[in-house]
Amino acid sequence: MYRLRKIRLKHIFILYLIILFDIICLKFFGHVGAMITTIKGHYYARQAGFWNVNLTPFDDLYTTYHFYIREGDYAGAPVRVLFANIYLLIPLGFLLPFVRRNFNYVTTMGIGLLIIMGIEAFQFVSMLGIADLDDVMINMIGCHIGYALACMLQLIRVKLNWDIPFLPELTLFVKKS
Repeated sequence: MYRLRKIRLKHIFILYLIILFDIICLKFFGHVGAMITTIKGHYYARQAGFWNVNLTPFDDLYTTYHFYIREGDYAGAPVRVLFANIYLLIPLGFLLPFVRRNFNYVTTMGIGLLIIMGIEAFQFVSMLGIADLDDVMINMIGCHIGYALACMLQLIRVKLNWDIPFLPELTLFVKKS
């Protein structure tokens, strides 16, 4: 019985990673021509000497902040992208501790960072996006929020003695007496 629960949760996690890869890396929403146009645009920019990488910390955050101040309450795309970078990675921080029992905070954040760096490296190499240091920092915030939610769920499970059938019991957050 426990084995079936664990496999099901792993399948949810793998499906999440596939969807995350599609949304962030491929940006494939059914139109191949848009992907080809993006690749061509980055290719021509590289030939002109502009690389699809931004290693300046807080550059995008600074730009988004000033855009928000200038445009008022609704700043449009930059603010949406900022929050999308956070909430798209919340499930990563939430699911990782449940997929493997022995994942603690450091392991979860380390694997989260490796996945995020892999996404950014893929965007740079494939020319399907811009590898951005701010994205890594913002994605890690989402990963932290997800891990905090997993910890809170575990505390609630232990305090109320809940048995959530699709989540294996974690002993790394709170030890039962």
